[in-house]
Amino acid sequence: MRYLVLLFMSLLLTACGAGNGENTSNRASNANENSQAVESQDDFKLELKSAKAKYKAGEELDITASLTYTGEEDIEIGHAGSWIFLNTTNLTKGYKFEGVMIQPYIVTAMKPNEPILEQYQFSGGSYFEGNGGNPYSEKEFEKMSSMNFPPGKYKIEGITDFHIVDEEPRYSLKAEIYFEVVE
Repeated sequence: MRYLVLLFMSLLLTACGAGNGENTSNRASNANENSQAVESQDDFKLELKSAKAKYKAGEELDITASLTYTGEEDIEIGHAGSWIFLNTTNLTKGYKFEGVMIQPYIVTAMKPNEPILEQYQFSGGSYFEGNGGNPYSEKEFEKMSSMNFPPGKYKIEGITDFHIVDEEPRYSLKAEIYFEVVE
């Protein structure tokens, strides 16, 4: 019985400390209503931000992702077609567009405290039967493809998954922001 109590206490302590690893999340919820998010892991910081929390229909979206390496030496990271995938979800109508891979594997050089940047561009594919979420029209897809988002509430999810070239550990960071498009 004493053994079971000790085992239970060990598991409980392990579970309580599980959130205190090296992967920390610092999501900003400031006056911009979650239009900025920061995620850190070891020597890397992913930042996703929108210049505004509200855009007018037809207005250009100003959304930027950056990845900063805070280590001491220049490095190279290996990743899929882009160092970041930017998924778009229309929260109002309930559909999601996932970023597409443009080539299988590339290497990006990084210098300490010099972020690499990616300006948001819509990507995704037309709706097909069996795709999750609500169906959307080809006309709506074409509007979004030309960066002319219809009115509604949106979430942009930035996901990066990479490794330092010639090293084992993989780094996976995810940040999400929200904004609204109004008439």
